[in-house]
Amino acid sequence: MNPTTTRRYAQNRLRVARQVYYSENKTDSIDLVFFVNGLPVATAELKSEFQQDVHEAIRQYRHDRPPVDPKTRRREPLLTPGHRALVHFAVDNSEVYMTTRLDGPETRFLPFNRGNAGHAGNPPNPHGAATAYLWEEVLAKDTWLNILGKFMHVQVSKHKDPATGKVSRSSTVIFPRYHQHDAVTTLPRASAFLPSVRVAVCSGRGCRDAGKIARPCAGHLAQLSSSGRVPQDSRPVIGASHGPSNWAPDSPDGARKGTAQDALRAGADPAGSCRIRLAPHPEVIRPPDAASCG
Repeated sequence: MNPTTTRRYAQNRLRVARQVYYSENKTDSIDLVFFVNGLPVATAELKSEFQQDVHEAIRQYRHDRPPVDPKTRRREPLLTPGHRALVHFAVDNSEVYMTTRLDGPETRFLPFNRGNAGHAGNPPNPHGAATAYLWEEVLAKDTWLNILGKFMHVQVSKHKDPATGKVSRSSTVIFPRYHQHDAVTTLPRASAFLPSVRVAVCSGRGCRDAGKIARPCAGHLAQLSSSGRVPQDSRPVIGASHGPSNWAPDSPDGARKGTAQDALRAGADPAGSCRIRLAPHPEVIRPPDAASCG
């Protein structure tokens, strides 16, 4: 990294504000708002299990944090998708949930947990709360900026009405679940076997959203390739480690979707466009929160 880029990166300012009053028409406040260079990028509602748990925080987002004020019909910029905050966390001492789109009672929250010995949730933390990884790891400056800059993206979908032929578009903000981010960033720790492998495998178990990590996984592998730590023609195979094969055409990022176990057994992808050479005992990078995928 050149000195100019390093200097500019160091100038990024991350701040956290407590009890932020976000509306001109309400006196409600949000527990925490996270800023990057003055721009709000995330919010969090915190609960203690001694009084209320994470599900109360979820209820609060769904029913007390509408992106459009029901009385004035005016948008709340901080909460409106695509305007300010990119992700919203519901947190207690044991679990973390997240959403990128507040939609009243229809808001869908996904687990942002580490997994606990193959089960949902988080393992006990002898040094504090089981969810301490959120602020100690995920919200640490380098990790947080890496997630915002390289993992998050907007997925645009097109839908054609078969009757009228009219094409409509919808966009979705993709924010990585914890196990997805962990699977991608585990690649450097697997560098010992990567030189012997033509394709690095990032797998989930039963996850329907494996495609969400194809882009960052390919980008991360490209960085390792440019540094000489993996072969130049390495490609990640993203997919469920169990279940039927679901091979897809090559993406622009050089990542492929598929089933990891099929790749390990076959030694080559069925499309025949990319040979897979595996070491005698290849490692499969598995997300620890497999039980809560889906």
